[in-house]
Amino acid sequence: RWQGNHIETYTYVQNGAERTLSGNKTRFIADAALEFLDEAPAERPWLLQVGFIATHSPYAGQEPELVALYEDAGFDDIPPYLPHPWHKNEGFPQGEAFTRHDCERRYRHYYAAVTDIDMQVGRIVERLRATDRLDNTLVIYVSDHGLALGHGGFWGKGNSTRPLNMYEVSIRVPLIARWPAGGIAGGRVVERCVDHYDTFQAICEVAGARPDPARRYPGRSWLPLAQGRHLPGWREARFGEYGDLRMLRTPEFKYVRRYPAGPDELFYLPYDPGERLNLSGAPAVAELEAALAVELEEWY
Repeated sequence: RWQGNHIETYTYVQNGAERTLSGNKTRFIADAALEFLDEAPAERPWLLQVGFIATHSPYAGQEPELVALYEDAGFDDIPPYLPHPWHKNEGFPQGEAFTRHDCERRYRHYYAAVTDIDMQVGRIVERLRATDRLDNTLVIYVSDHGLALGHGGFWGKGNSTRPLNMYEVSIRVPLIARWPAGGIAGGRVVERCVDHYDTFQAICEVAGARPDPARRYPGRSWLPLAQGRHLPGWREARFGEYGDLRMLRTPEFKYVRRYPAGPDELFYLPYDPGERLNLSGAPAVAELEAALAVELEEWY
C-alpha cells in the first residue's frame, strides 16, 4: 500500500509473509539488507538491491535526534522559495503560501532523512568490510530521481508542476561506484553523460550476462569509463520520457517536447543552468530545434 510516514507501525512483506514492525522504515530496510548479507553463501555471487523510501516526501516525521542536528543550520545552500507558475507541490495543497520558517522546518527533516540514509548505507558497507567482501563487491549508490526543496519554485520532482517537468533538479541523480578489485579506483570523477539504462548494462557486464538482442535494450555499459579506460563513440545525448512529454538532453541543450501540442521547451544550459529562458519557437534557433526534434523522434 502507500508508503505512509517514515516512522510508524507498518506491515511489510518479507519472503511472502507479512511482518508488522513499529519504528523507522529506513533502518528496518537496512536491517533486512544486513540479514541478507549474513545469509548470502560465500561461494556464490549475489545481487542485493536496497531501496530506501527516504528521502521521499512527506518532509516531516524523521528521527528527532537527527532533526536536532540542523536546528541552527542557515540553509544558505537552498535558494529562497519563489513559486513557479506551474507549481503543484508534492504533499502540499496547491497555492499554499510558504514562509521561510515553514521551509526551514521541512529542510531540517529532509537533511535528517539524508543523514539517516548515510548512516544506514554506512552500516551495510561496514558489514561488507567486516566480512572481507567490500573490495570485491561492486557497490553502486544511485537514486531514482532528483528532488526540489523549493528549487525552481516547486517542491518534489517532475510531477510537482502541471504540465509535468524535466528540470535538472528533477532528473539529476547521484551515481557513485566502488569496486577496487574491479579496477574502479577511488577519487576518479567521470565527466560524461550516463543514465540508468547504462547502469543496467554495466551490471550485466559485471555479471557476465548478455541481454537478449531481440529486446533492443537501450544504453551502453559505463564500466570502462569508471575504470579509466578509453571508450570510443560514447553518446553524450540522454533521453527521458514522463507522462505526456519526452526530453533530449545534450551537454549544451535540453529539448522538451509535450504531446500533442506543447508547450515545448529549449534551454541553453551553459548560460541558463536554472532553465529560466525558454528558447523554443524563437526564429534564431528554429533550425537547431528542428534537428533536436528529429533526433528525439528517431531515438524513440
